[in-house]
Parts: sequence; C-alpha cells; structure tokens
Amino acid sequence: MGGPNCNLFEEGKIPPCSNLLGSDNPIIKDGKVIFRNFNRFFYFISLNSHSKNPEINLNIQISLYNYLIGLFLILIEQDQSELQKKPKIHDDEQINNFIYECLEKPPLIKNNFDATLILTYSNQNAILNPFTYNLKISPLSFLILFVINRFENHPGLFFVNNSYVTEDLINYVLAEMHFEL
Repeated sequence: MGGPNCNLFEEGKIPPCSNLLGSDNPIIKDGKVIFRNFNRFFYFISLNSHSKNPEINLNIQISLYNYLIGLFLILIEQDQSELQKKPKIHDDEQINNFIYECLEKPPLIKNNFDATLILTYSNQNAILNPFTYNLKISPLSFLILFVINRFENHPGLFFVNNSYVTEDLINYVLAEMHFEL
C-alpha cells in the first residue's frame, strides 16, 4: 500500500482569501504529507467571581517560570516552615525581595474572587482544550504572580490571554513533534 496521493487536488482552485484562514496543517514536502503538532502548554492565573450578578472572570497568561513559582507558593502556604529556610524563589533580587515581603507581611486583600493557577495543553487557537489543570491559590499568591508578571515586562505576555507560546523546553519538544505519511 502506497502513501497518500499528494497530487490529488493539483487542479483544484481555492479563493485567494483562504490563506487568511491560517490553516498550516498538513504540509506536503518531498512527496510526503506531514502533520505537525501545534499543541503547546499555556500557563495562566485566573480570577472568578463569587457573585452571580454580574459575573466577572479574568485570565492572565504567565510564563512557565512564574507557574512554577505559583506551585512553590502553594507549598509555602501549606507549610510555613519552608518560608523560614528563606530559599531563593526568583532569580531577580528585587522580585525575590518583593515575594518575601508579601509572604512575611501580607497586604489586606478583599476576597470576592476564587483564584486559580492553570496549566492548559491546547492548540494556539484554544477552541477546545484537550487538557486543563486548575489549582486553587490564595488571593495573596494571585497578587504575587500578577505583580511578578508585570515586573518581568515580557512583551509576549502584554495582552493577557494572547495565546503566546512561551520559550520553554516543554514547548520546544512539542514543536518538534510531527508524523509523516
């Protein structure tokens, strides 16, 4: 049994605007049909309202680096003895000091929202995510992660939920995945 007929639609015509639809899959190279993996990991902090009217939800995309800090903040809130060891949390000294300042003298925060730390495995169009993992976090952890995100000033994350693929090892590995027919 041979491979797929790559010339099947050779005489076909499509409207010029079709290239605006952004469909990059599959591609044909050297007589082979190549299906690429466009799924990536995206990381968010989220606020969801306690109230029913009006309901407000907020999702802010963060980096893997900040997601891992969020996981550590969950551990610190569960076991304060970790905080006494004063581990280095962030590479930037100013941000690290800010985190410790917030943890040692937490600001008064009104809690009208449920905060979550989210890991999503999704295609960049995010139509329907095949996998999403939500962890409840404290309003303090949300505040810390939000401020760190703004301190870092990453241009790819300026637009909150912009489906920006962060430059991390996991996403590099996913970008390399494909199969040929």
